[in-house]
Amino acid sequence: MSSLTGKNKAALLSLVAIGVAITFYAVPIAVFAQDGSSGQTWHDKHFEGHHYDKDSRSYKDNSGREYKCETKHGDFYYYFYNSEFYRCDDYNPANSTPSAPY
Repeated sequence: MSSLTGKNKAALLSLVAIGVAITFYAVPIAVFAQDGSSGQTWHDKHFEGHHYDKDSRSYKDNSGREYKCETKHGDFYYYFYNSEFYRCDDYNPANSTPSAPY
């Protein structure tokens, strides 16, 4: 049996990290994409404990975790938190840079 070298271990760990990152960000989007709004909860305002950060165009909780305004539903953008969608009520795409929204 051969053992993994340092380079191989680093490459394997990188692949695992990429897989975890893709799963973390893709699962909420994939759930939404399956059937639009079927079975989803949509709130008309942001979660009470979250604060809008205009530089990142996202909401943040008290620990600094970021929730991107990346899901469009009707005329508004929402972010995914705790298995539900919350409206980005402070987010105005007309005031964003040309590359926004996501």
